[in-house]
Amino acid sequence: MQHSESSCADIFRALRENLEGINTMRIEIGEKPIRGCTYNSFAKYFFWYILMGLVESTDRHEPAIYNFLKERHFYRLTDKGKTEIRAWEDPIAVSHPEFR
Repeated sequence: MQHSESSCADIFRALRENLEGINTMRIEIGEKPIRGCTYNSFAKYFFWYILMGLVESTDRHEPAIYNFLKERHFYRLTDKGKTEIRAWEDPIAVSHPEFR
């Protein structure tokens, strides 16, 4: 929400940085830190967000930092993505309740 558009990798990095701050506070109060997800599992969820129409691709692309990686694609929130809550929490269960 802070940026008009971003890449999947940048969103994951921001998520991890936010989790690091949360874990710092949890350790200070004697709680166990939360183990975050891997980029691979985040990318799978991000794909569901695209399928559900919560985010959409923009025309912006940038070269990857290494030439063996794919070009970076940028995404933005849709109006549905700005108002939806449950789908962000568990997109698979919302799309396919029969799996839960």
